[in-house]
Amino acid sequence: MAPPTCASQASRRWIPAAVIALLALHAVLALWAAAGKSVTADEILHVTHGWLVDRYGDYRVQPENGVLPQRLHGLAGWLTNAPLPNLEEDEYWKSSSGGVISHQFFYETGHDHFPMLMVARGLNMLFSLGAGLLVFWWARRLAGPVAGVVALGFYALDPNFLAHAALATSDLAATFFLLAAVTVFWWQLAAPSFVRMLASAAVFGLACVAKYSAVLLLPVFLLLITLRIWEERGADRRRWVRLVPSLLALHAVGAFAIIWAFYGFRYAGFSAALPPANHYTTPWEPLLQSIGGHGRLVAFFRAWPVLPEAFLYGYAWVVESLK
Repeated sequence: MAPPTCASQASRRWIPAAVIALLALHAVLALWAAAGKSVTADEILHVTHGWLVDRYGDYRVQPENGVLPQRLHGLAGWLTNAPLPNLEEDEYWKSSSGGVISHQFFYETGHDHFPMLMVARGLNMLFSLGAGLLVFWWARRLAGPVAGVVALGFYALDPNFLAHAALATSDLAATFFLLAAVTVFWWQLAAPSFVRMLASAAVFGLACVAKYSAVLLLPVFLLLITLRIWEERGADRRRWVRLVPSLLALHAVGAFAIIWAFYGFRYAGFSAALPPANHYTTPWEPLLQSIGGHGRLVAFFRAWPVLPEAFLYGYAWVVESLK
């Protein structure tokens, strides 16, 4: 093998420097723009819910939009010593009125909410930076390092990503984990091993708690499996057919374990450490009745209980909102 030339060595140094520069520029532009914006309707719910989840294990404020990013956003309340509103005899708390509770948390405790908001926005940048790295990795693998830098440049300066990267919502978390889940699933299909399958199952589980749209990964996974089997012939194809049930079972177990972990391995959605609630913002019965077959499935999962209550409620809420 020929020794690397000065040009190739320079190229290797230039690529990482370009990646770091583009990601830094992306973060600076997004945070600079966000610093001039007031709190958005989703952010006030995400930060409040995440803080209540992190500190008290209570999931009533915003159960339908991914507990993983909200747990990250909630760290901002802990880092800025945000106080708890007075919830005793609060009818809005008893009825899980997330909008009012969030308003109380942001504006009625005497705590300056804007530093807390900007910390949450800064933490959310981690998802956008991770997504940018995945864009670079895929483009580099498919078309070379220069293509990777060009693709990352388009991502880093895209107005849509700049607008959402530094907002404390679940959008960039979903972007990162959906892309990461497909990437790792493809990686383990290329050369299956227990370690790779375990990694894929773990990332899929994290996608499930990032946003409910992770359900869209299932048909993508099945398509990738079908294409992988189609590429094989004879004994190799039969080996893949036998491997598929184990692969899917491991992903199901991984997803269930991670979902339960993010909900504290507790079924109840309301914390016993806080004043009790009468119900979620919409009581269970009318919500389940309004979503037909999905409601019967959720009712079955509640009865056993297969998944945490707050996760099931969030799923039902999302289905109802899509009607």
